[in-house]
Amino acid sequence: MTGTLIVLAGLLGAAYFLSHRDIFSPGVLTCSIFSFCLLSLLVLPTHLPPLHKQCLFGVGLWSVCFVLSAMMAQSFRYTPMPKRSSTAVTDLYFWLSIACVPLLIRFAYEAIVTGTSSNFAANLRDAAINGLPSSSTKEPYTPFYYMLWIATYLLYLKDINRTRWRRAVIMGVLVLSFGLVSMSKTFILTFGIMTLLVLYYRKIITTRHILLGLAVLVVLLWGMQFVRYHTQMSEEKVASTFEMYVLGNFYAFDTLKPFTAEHWGEHVFRLYYVLTYKAGLSPVEPVDPILPWVMKPIATNTYTVLYPFFLDFGYWGIAFFAIVLGLATGWLYSHYRQGDEFFVLLYAYFCVLLITQYNGEAFFTNLAGHIKFVLLMILPYLTLPKRATKDEL
Repeated sequence: MTGTLIVLAGLLGAAYFLSHRDIFSPGVLTCSIFSFCLLSLLVLPTHLPPLHKQCLFGVGLWSVCFVLSAMMAQSFRYTPMPKRSSTAVTDLYFWLSIACVPLLIRFAYEAIVTGTSSNFAANLRDAAINGLPSSSTKEPYTPFYYMLWIATYLLYLKDINRTRWRRAVIMGVLVLSFGLVSMSKTFILTFGIMTLLVLYYRKIITTRHILLGLAVLVVLLWGMQFVRYHTQMSEEKVASTFEMYVLGNFYAFDTLKPFTAEHWGEHVFRLYYVLTYKAGLSPVEPVDPILPWVMKPIATNTYTVLYPFFLDFGYWGIAFFAIVLGLATGWLYSHYRQGDEFFVLLYAYFCVLLITQYNGEAFFTNLAGHIKFVLLMILPYLTLPKRATKDEL
């Protein structure tokens, strides 16, 4: 573990200084999150066994390939996109978002009323993961209007000021409400990180505010965890929850065997299998996005970002896709640093995926949702913007 931590420390220092000391750069986020997790294993008084070389080498390989390729991509300057978003399209998004509010209310009501548990939070979470009991397909509840709400929230947040803040607050409440109704820690984290990054870019908040905001997020996420499972918060429960959600992923990865996918690239290219199966072009069913549980030494069903690449293509897959995703996020970050408005919002969205690498892979797994978000975000910039008008309620 010491060798992996030394590699991460070196990469973190290089990424920090070569990214103009920006804490939100891809390299800094990647190395920071993995370093924090491994240091926690080394320092905290857990009763967990040592990690195997498979996980430590995989994390080191991923970090080296990802960070170096990201720094290479962000070192170039690209043609900026100076256009601002269309006020008319943004306002249309807002009213469509308001019209979708009853859909969330209906989902919450049906999930609570038809749920099998006496705990309303558990019923909401079960419906969010497996679908409503009345639904014909048992799939996670990821409605299109949630992506619409995120896009609209970011479009208003980027222009927030003393006179134009009401709609940003309304959209923020809607995005946060979806996270609370679905009892999803990931959605809550997405809302928090996007907000902090955009406000930090606008120089409305400082690093001190970010640390305070992260502390509030941690308390909120921990509180949601105990509400979901109807347990009291104690020192032992906090410790076990931390081990499960922060440290257990690395132990789960150690249980994997490379090149064990039943079909070629079925985890990495799951979207392809979904489309061909639903179109009747292939009899091969896509893999379940809810991964199997590992019970020892910690019960968990998350395997870090390395999971699909290692399972489908081994260490070569980890290295190759780390380079691909590193180049993509480095390119995106370079546009963000140049101040391209569209890319600032896009990077705020994808920044969450960088932070949650320790937990699981979401770049390819949620590719369909990412495509929907990009299309929603780019539409206001493809439309000729009109003169800014008062959009106060």
